[in-house]
Amino acid sequence: MLDAISKTREEGAAERAETILNKMQRMYEQGCKDVRPDTFSFASVLNAYANSGQPDAARKAEKILKHMQMLHEDGNDSVVPNTICFSTVIKAYSRSNERGSAQVSYQVFNPNITMTRFQT
Repeated sequence: MLDAISKTREEGAAERAETILNKMQRMYEQGCKDVRPDTFSFASVLNAYANSGQPDAARKAEKILKHMQMLHEDGNDSVVPNTICFSTVIKAYSRSNERGSAQVSYQVFNPNITMTRFQT
């Protein structure tokens, strides 16, 4: 279902996908082990934002990627941020008209690099 939503360009599709993902997380935390979100679930929501055309889509996608990283660092082996996830967030920034989006996308992929020399 998340994958199908992520491929549409309907208004509000990204938010619907994120709402479903959040509901899956809550249900899993409440004991419903059959709905455990995984990397593919998160990647679908990232893709929905990258395809949405919303002005704040890239920031929302980055926030979700950081949440994935936190879950993985906390021991959740079903959520592993991979190159597809990072590339999708970079795609979201490349489609953004936000000033400085190229530098931000570079930081997403290389978080240990300081970008002060690029700031104006």
